[in-house]
Amino acid sequence: MRNTLAGLQSQNAVGEVLTELRLLLAYTGVVYNSKAGINRLPSEILYKVFSICANLENPFPPSVNRAGYPTKDLLVVTQVCRHWRDVALAYHNLWARISVPPCPQWTAELLLRARTAPLAIHEPELSPSSVRSGYPSMQLLAILSRYHGQIAELGLQSLPKGNVEQLVSALQRPFPRLASVTIRGQYIREASPPWTDILNDLGQNAPALRNLTTYSLVAAPWSSCESLRGLTSVAVKLPRLDRLVNDDGDAFDHAYATPTQLLTMLREMPLLESLELHYCTSLIPAPTEDCVLRVPNLKFLHMRGRAYPLSSLLRHLILSPAAQVLLTVDVPEKAQDVFSQLTYHADGSLPLTLPSVEGPGRVPLTWQSLEVITDTSEFLECAAWHAPNTRSRPSLIVRFVFSVFTSFRSSCRAVQRLLPAAELRAFSVAFDSLFPSWWTDYAQGMMHLRTIEFLNGNAASAFMRWMSMTPQYLPELREMWFTNVDFRIEDLAEVCLIALQSRARHGSQLEVVLQDCCVSDAWLDIVAEMEYVEVV
Repeated sequence: MRNTLAGLQSQNAVGEVLTELRLLLAYTGVVYNSKAGINRLPSEILYKVFSICANLENPFPPSVNRAGYPTKDLLVVTQVCRHWRDVALAYHNLWARISVPPCPQWTAELLLRARTAPLAIHEPELSPSSVRSGYPSMQLLAILSRYHGQIAELGLQSLPKGNVEQLVSALQRPFPRLASVTIRGQYIREASPPWTDILNDLGQNAPALRNLTTYSLVAAPWSSCESLRGLTSVAVKLPRLDRLVNDDGDAFDHAYATPTQLLTMLREMPLLESLELHYCTSLIPAPTEDCVLRVPNLKFLHMRGRAYPLSSLLRHLILSPAAQVLLTVDVPEKAQDVFSQLTYHADGSLPLTLPSVEGPGRVPLTWQSLEVITDTSEFLECAAWHAPNTRSRPSLIVRFVFSVFTSFRSSCRAVQRLLPAAELRAFSVAFDSLFPSWWTDYAQGMMHLRTIEFLNGNAASAFMRWMSMTPQYLPELREMWFTNVDFRIEDLAEVCLIALQSRARHGSQLEVVLQDCCVSDAWLDIVAEMEYVEVV
């Protein structure tokens, strides 16, 4: 008995020594780690690094076909050291953006680390083999069922009709925090999934829904389309929506919704601030549709498609002067398809109509500024705005995308018709090397021009050629802006000479502004002495 007791006391003593040794080693490790450079980074800096890894700083827009959600990479970063792990785990929102699946174990770990943070659940783009394998996955259905009260953002992909019933069932529960939904469809030969039922459920069960983005919610382009008709049917149940994006893909403007249907949809969304419609207006609007819709709250409108269907809707809209408008006009080759015949007038010009803009007292405003950017004969982009100051943000941008030179000339004629030179107050131009001759005649009418802005990196001589062809009788000209221009000595000298001649001829206070331009030091000293030249 005595020997046994002595043995136990000896074991206890050894255990105490080992415990003290472990504590000493742990303390030594903490001291060593605290002196390491990697642990000197404050938590704020580490959170910034982790936010970039988690794509929290600049999330990809819906148009980018990439989820950008953290999976393995962010998990690996937290294994650098204990300090990094502790900081990362302290911020639950780092783990709340989840792509389902890339890997089940990663998803489970991310959900565990997100705790109670609002979740952003997205499916990655599905390949045909993935679609056939039976989506939605059980993991996605389980997340929707268990975390429906925590999900703030949801992205869904196209599903075969036989599998969608499970998804519809999973969405028939309250989603009190759901604010943004993205649904990306795919062209399939079988009937389209009942996306309208899904949107109906979301309209009823997601009172916080503000952002709806849909892509290709149609059958194959040779079949009947119900995309916009489906959206119009659920618009009544989404009165709080402030952003709507509908993109049906480049397939001959195949969404056969009429302007009346679209206007009806917009009327049911009084809080709508951002609207994007891509290839989703009717080819042939009803000639009796004279309805007009004022959209005073709309701050951004982007429409893309053929000129004729765009005009069928734009002619009904009256916007606020604060609205930013982007129009992307696709100009096909002639005889490319049967629909291309509808995109040209008899004289070859594009039948494009600009949206109406209402000023104070409901007085219509006129687009008074124009920006033209082209680097080849195959691309033309124009921007116009109401503010007389060219430094303000454009209110209207018209972009033409085409593939043949005849279309380019048609687009130029459309510019001349839409924006008469006599009404222009500001003109911005950026031609890389090609300077089309039709601008010479167009420039003859710029008698009320107040501001000229040249935006080009290495072809100031092109502007000089344009100025030599332009009448020098511009009595209202007040500013000539040059931005990011690589000046040759003779070009800069000619600019100064043009300014002097204009000031002498009209007694004006014309100023030349050089912004971020490449000018030699010697010439900088010279222009610094000129009262009418400003370098910024």
